[in-house]
Amino acid sequence: MIIRTRSPYSALNSVVKADARAALMGQLKTAVGANISYALIRFVIRELAGAFIPAGTVYGTILTEVVYFIGALLLGVFTYGLFYIYINLEYDQPVTVNDLFTGFRKDSPDRIIKVQAFLSALEILCMVPFDLAWNLSGGIRARGFGLFMIVLTLLVGAAALVFFMLNYGLSFLVLIDFRELEPRQVPGVSAKLVRGHRKELFFLVLSFAPLYIAGLLSFGLANLWVNAYFLSALTAFYRRLTGTAEDPLG
Repeated sequence: MIIRTRSPYSALNSVVKADARAALMGQLKTAVGANISYALIRFVIRELAGAFIPAGTVYGTILTEVVYFIGALLLGVFTYGLFYIYINLEYDQPVTVNDLFTGFRKDSPDRIIKVQAFLSALEILCMVPFDLAWNLSGGIRARGFGLFMIVLTLLVGAAALVFFMLNYGLSFLVLIDFRELEPRQVPGVSAKLVRGHRKELFFLVLSFAPLYIAGLLSFGLANLWVNAYFLSALTAFYRRLTGTAEDPLG
């Protein structure tokens, strides 16, 4: 079924979330296990990679972004595996936590890396102005015009990032679903799918904010379950956009 509804966003959210809960039924342990494994891999690649780079300077900011970009390319292969798990759960196919590594086996890693390079470049372009403004203005000690530039670049960068992610946030699901596509075509297909449905997707994502905030009360541990719910809902939303009732992975 293709989404063509103009129903209130809350009604659409309820339908997609019901799909997500059904997909996770009996598979929550696998989903959470995959999330934990992915979080650990992400920590090693992204956090530790920049741990020894000097902060607080323009040089440090540029070097950090370069290291982050390189790390993100590798992380993208695992992101592919994570979405592979969730799209299989959506279609009631057997999966294991080991499928997190499927990007190294089932698909060509260079296809994944090319898509990830595009997404990471957009993210960096959105946030580099803020990082530079923060460092050049003295960070938390900024006053006057420096503080204004920090706030301005943060707001503009965040707005641009939200816009890009709404358009291209389904790229990995498209990459998994349509292996005949060239990597350069994937982001465009994602944008085409969400055309006319960006508000629905935005409100779906926004509806999880209270759950993530509440999860902080458990020092973030509960968010492993919240994230499983969110990724499953995002996949269910994608499935409704594509209108495919059959398993596309067979």
